[in-house]
Amino acid sequence: MKSLFLLAGLTALLLSLAYCTSTEPTSTEAQLAEIHCGNCHATPTPDLLTKEIWISKVMPLMGAYLGVYEVHDRDFYLKDELERPYLETVFPADPAIPDSTWRALKNYFIEGAPNALPLPEEVPTVYAQNRFTIREITDPAVTPAPSLSTCVSAQTEEGFALATLFREGKSLVRNFDGRGRVTNTDTLSSAVSQLPSAFGDAHLMMGSLVPSDVPSGTLSGQSSREDSLRRPLAYATLDLNLDGVIDTAIAEYGNRLGALSLLTAGEKLTLSPTPGAIRLRVADLNQDGHDDLVALFAQGDERIEVYYAGDGFRRAKRLVRFPPSYGSSDLEIIDVDGDGDLDFIHTAGDNYDYRPIPKPYHGVRIFSNEAGAFTETYFYHLHGAYGVEAADFDQDGDVDLAAIAYFVPPLNRAIKGFVYLEQTKDLIFRASGFEKPVDQHFIVMDKGDVDGDGDLDLVIGNFAAYLPDGFPDLRRPADRKPAAIVLTNTLK
Repeated sequence: MKSLFLLAGLTALLLSLAYCTSTEPTSTEAQLAEIHCGNCHATPTPDLLTKEIWISKVMPLMGAYLGVYEVHDRDFYLKDELERPYLETVFPADPAIPDSTWRALKNYFIEGAPNALPLPEEVPTVYAQNRFTIREITDPAVTPAPSLSTCVSAQTEEGFALATLFREGKSLVRNFDGRGRVTNTDTLSSAVSQLPSAFGDAHLMMGSLVPSDVPSGTLSGQSSREDSLRRPLAYATLDLNLDGVIDTAIAEYGNRLGALSLLTAGEKLTLSPTPGAIRLRVADLNQDGHDDLVALFAQGDERIEVYYAGDGFRRAKRLVRFPPSYGSSDLEIIDVDGDGDLDFIHTAGDNYDYRPIPKPYHGVRIFSNEAGAFTETYFYHLHGAYGVEAADFDQDGDVDLAAIAYFVPPLNRAIKGFVYLEQTKDLIFRASGFEKPVDQHFIVMDKGDVDGDGDLDLVIGNFAAYLPDGFPDLRRPADRKPAAIVLTNTLK
C-alpha cells in the first residue's frame, strides 16, 4: 500500500512542477472544456475535485481517451490481456486534439481546482433511531471468513434472500426465514447483482465484482438466459414496445464500454451504447397507463433517463444529468411530496475510481416532478451514500427514506453507515441512526415485510471489507461475522 501512495504522490509532484508557471483559467479554456468534455458527459467544473486528483488521476485518463499519453503510455491502459481486445478502439494511438488545446484544458482544470474540497456546513443532528430493532444474521456457510454480501432481496412472502461471495469467485445464495434460519442454499458461478423477486425470476451474475469490459456476466432465469453480458448490475421486466410480450432490460455497467440492452422477441437491442447503467426502475412516468423504463447511469455520463412505452420505446429522454464525479449509486421512484405524480430519490456516493476523499455533493437527493420536469427540492449530505429505500415506514401517510453509505471516512464510519429520514412535514425530514462496528460496511439494502407482521422491515448486506484498502483474504477469520443486519420495524 505504501508504495502505491508514494507513486501517486511522486506523479502529482512532477506534474505540479510542470504546471507551476501556468496562468489562471480563461473563458476560452472554459469553452474548450465545454466542447471536448461536454460532448461525452455533463461538463465538470474544476472545483468538483482537488488539484491533486486532477493532476494524478483525471487528466492522465482524459488524455488517454484523446490519444495523449503523458504519465502512462498506451500499453498501460491496454495491459490487461483479457480486456485489451475490447479497448483497442477506446484509447487512440494518435492524438485526437492539437497540443495547444490539450495544454489549455489542463490549465483550466488544474489551475482552477482547490487544494481541498470544502465540506458542507454542519448537518442536522442524527438522533438515536427507535423505528427499528437491530439483529445480526450470521451465515454459518461463510463463517469464519469475512462476509462479502453483494445482493439482498426482501421481496419474498416472508424472510429474505442473500447473495455472498465465496471462494474461487463463486457466490452462495441463501434463503432465510423471518427468524433468520437458513431454508435453502444455491451456489452460483460469480458475484450476484440481482436476485429473483417481484421484478423477475432470474439471477443476474456480474462475471466480475469490479468494473470490467470482459463480457462474462449472465442472466439466468426459468424463462430466459443471456450470456456474454458486460458486468450487468440490474434487470427489469416490462412490455416496453407494447407488443403483448414481456421484455427484459439489462443494465450492462461494464467499465469503459457497456450498454443498456433490451431482450425482446428473441433478439437483443441496444437502447444506449454507453457504460454505467446501474439501476433500472419500472414506472408509469407519463401516466398514460403503460409502464415505462427509467434508467440511472453512472461512470462518466451520469444521468437519469426514461424510455417511454410504445412506438418510440428506443428513444431516450434525459430527465436529470449529473457531473461525472458525483458517483451515482441508487434510484427510487415514488410520490414523495404527495402531489399525485412520481418523484425521484437519488443517491450519490460511489468513491472507488481514485483515492476516496469526502465530497460535499455526496448524499440523498429528492427531485420533485413538476409537470414532467424534475427539480432538486431536498438534499441530505451523506458521505459515500450507496443505497436508499422509500416507503411509509411509520404508516403515518407520508413517505420516509432509509439510506446506507459504504464509502464513509474513518472518523464517521461508526455512526454514518445508516440513516433513517422520517418525513415530519412536507419534504422536511428528521434524521436518526445507530452506531455500528467500524469493520461492518453496508453495501446493499432492501425493504420488505421480513417477519410477516404487516409493516416494512429492512435487510442490509454486510460487505466486511473496505475495497479501497484492498480485497480481503477469504481464508482469514473475520472479527465480525454477520452476513446481514435485519432492521425489524417496531410499529407492529
